[in-house]
Amino acid sequence: YKFNIMIFFLILSTILFGQISSSLCFELSSATVCEVISGGKPKYDAVVFSSSVKKIYCYTLFNDVKNEGFIYHVWFFRDKLISKVKLKVKPPIWATFSRIYIRESDIGPWRVDILDETGKIIDVIRFSVVE
Repeated sequence: YKFNIMIFFLILSTILFGQISSSLCFELSSATVCEVISGGKPKYDAVVFSSSVKKIYCYTLFNDVKNEGFIYHVWFFRDKLISKVKLKVKPPIWATFSRIYIRESDIGPWRVDILDETGKIIDVIRFSVVE
């Protein structure tokens, strides 16, 4: 009998925690990497960039943001952490971006992990830099 009560409370707390954490979640509407942010919007998005491009931006757009919070853009080059950028997100709709500067030695595979404030992966964007 005690075991059944413990299971009940475990399930109940999981449901309640799930409701609490879902109220902190954002709906990712769009995520891309691009060469330029103009007027708050991405331009020249791609999956392959020339090393002559000096900057690459990661742009994210969130809908249905319930609470002010933050996300992370975590940049990796050849699976090595390069940068972790903390970005604000505010209700009801919020767009944000981060950027990296590209050098000629940065040729190869890249990715940006987009994380919520708890560290959960929301999305992963993969791209390459070529000569």
